[in-house]
Amino acid sequence: MVFQQMNSAYYAMRDQLVVKLEGLRRDIAQFLSLPVPREVWEKIKVFQNDEFVAFMESCRSWK
Repeated sequence: MVFQQMNSAYYAMRDQLVVKLEGLRRDIAQFLSLPVPREVWEKIKVFQNDEFVAFMESCRSWK
């Protein structure tokens, strides 16, 4: 559920349907640093489209 919300937020921001959320990349990086979310992401990212996966993966290394 959380990853679907991130996916929706990403596309809404990309399409300029909402104002960019400050700190989204930081929030995703912190979330994916947790063991359970990281494991879930690794299992479900194959079902996401390439653009969203690239965004999420870029957030993982964000500082």
